[in-house]
Amino acid sequence: MQLAKGVNLTLIPSKKFKTLSIKISFKSNLSLKKLTERSLLARILERNSRDYPSQVDLQKALAKLYGASFGTSVGRRGQVHSLYFNMRIVNEQFVQDPDLFEKALQFLKAVILRPNLGPEGFDRQTFEREKANLKDDLESIYDDKRLYAKLKLLDQFFTDPAQSSSLDGRLEDLDQLDNASLYQAYQGMLAQDEIDIVVLGDTNEEFLAKLFSDFKFQDRSRLDLDFYYHQDLPSFQRQEEVQDLIQAKLNLAYQTDVRYLDDQYFTLQVFNALFGGFPGSKLFLNVREKESLAYYASSNLDPFCGGLYVQAGIDQKEADRVIDLIKDQHQALIEGDFSQSSLNQAKAMLKNGLKQSEDSPAGLLNFSYLKQLLAKSITVEEWIEKINQVSAQDVKNLAQDIKLQSIFILRGADR
Repeated sequence: MQLAKGVNLTLIPSKKFKTLSIKISFKSNLSLKKLTERSLLARILERNSRDYPSQVDLQKALAKLYGASFGTSVGRRGQVHSLYFNMRIVNEQFVQDPDLFEKALQFLKAVILRPNLGPEGFDRQTFEREKANLKDDLESIYDDKRLYAKLKLLDQFFTDPAQSSSLDGRLEDLDQLDNASLYQAYQGMLAQDEIDIVVLGDTNEEFLAKLFSDFKFQDRSRLDLDFYYHQDLPSFQRQEEVQDLIQAKLNLAYQTDVRYLDDQYFTLQVFNALFGGFPGSKLFLNVREKESLAYYASSNLDPFCGGLYVQAGIDQKEADRVIDLIKDQHQALIEGDFSQSSLNQAKAMLKNGLKQSEDSPAGLLNFSYLKQLLAKSITVEEWIEKINQVSAQDVKNLAQDIKLQSIFILRGADR
């Protein structure tokens, strides 16, 4: 249902849960500037509002809603940035309060549309406190060696820094961000962002449309861009950095030509499961367990950008040996060196994950959000059938097209 041009409302009717879950997403084209702006904005809007001028006031309001949960977050998928408002309340039929959902939406309206303001934009104390907190979080990335190494890998892998930077943004952009410009960014978000509203629970669409119409969102343009991120295949790079640490962090980036829900996407999922996506994968069994060359070793996908990433914690003296062994696991998949039993196990774990998502409000909301984002519809049952159809030959063929593009090693000084 469309509440206004560029403002979409979706109901996922379900009697499975005793709660009602609400997800409101503000979507815009990704840019380096927006990463920092909207990370800070999400934090400020989560802390207080004009109606609830302190965090204590906000928490008291949630307590009156029978312990409702509320939070904000940010996301990056392909070339789209999203700022999310998430809320979950108990279904009103279980607490004998027929106005509970309406009260919850009034709470959301207050925090989204009536922020706590001051002469410069947002309340100065809130702005300065949350800016300092974000600065602390960005500075702490250096101390999280696993995350730091992953970001360094992405920095050399991607040609667009908006793809490689932390989802929280960059310190240099935060230092230049003042209260007035952040408030201007907030106003632009309200007026221009495409909005997706998804509600999960036992209610009806007409009731929802009536209540959400009170938000008075105005018409806005739909996002006009290629949702998926593409880049020319970069030249191979290997970089190392020395810090004071004992366990080295090894990161590899592979380029695939596959994107989310492409015809080969389901084969890519199976490939990743066999390669390093689950316990029982080649990286886990051969690199970590059999050869004892890694404290951890796994792979994961970014199907919105075509990336496949390997992370391993290793003894730095064994870096070249581990890299060769990881390459061997990839080559084994190219040659079809995996059993039917392993293929079946990989498929089973993927299908179990999908089925578990149906038992999770967050999983169902995310699934629906991606449908809205991509304007593509697929059911869990159809997804499972596509996984079932993946053959060993499909995996072998796809494996040949996956190319190693970047290696980054964070290691300690030679002792």
